[in-house]
Amino acid sequence: MTKNGFSVLIIFFVISLAIVIAGATALALYKTPETPKVTQKTPTPTTATTNSDQDIPLLYNGIDWNQPEEGEVVFTNKNNDSIKTNAIYVQSLPIKNYDKFIDYYTNELVKKGWQETSYASGPNGESYDYEKGGKYFSLGILVASSEPLTYKAFVAYSK
Repeated sequence: MTKNGFSVLIIFFVISLAIVIAGATALALYKTPETPKVTQKTPTPTTATTNSDQDIPLLYNGIDWNQPEEGEVVFTNKNNDSIKTNAIYVQSLPIKNYDKFIDYYTNELVKKGWQETSYASGPNGESYDYEKGGKYFSLGILVASSEPLTYKAFVAYSK
């Protein structure tokens, strides 16, 4: 009888372990918008580096921005592949409304011939990725605070 009880305990343990691993894997694969990962920070780029390409829209002037950072950022291409490349990343100071920010960039990028490659949204924000001629642009918002509700906008573009 002890052997059967021990076998049931082992089977229960193995099944429980499999459920925990499956749950952890599902959680890791769940895609919510995140701030693009900047893996290397450098001193603040000059104004010339924040808009060195004619196809990159100027920073939206309806909000206040932090200083740009340069480093590696992960973008999504038209094949839904993750592309890690050197980029410029800028995040805003907290804002209360972001509709005009999103409208400005989506309109400007379409005018300049960029193709939307990815859109993600969730309870913590939303993000959009674009591609044009092997270059990438990402924009989005993140919840900065729930009380009062504020957001941070971000843009990133490959060099």
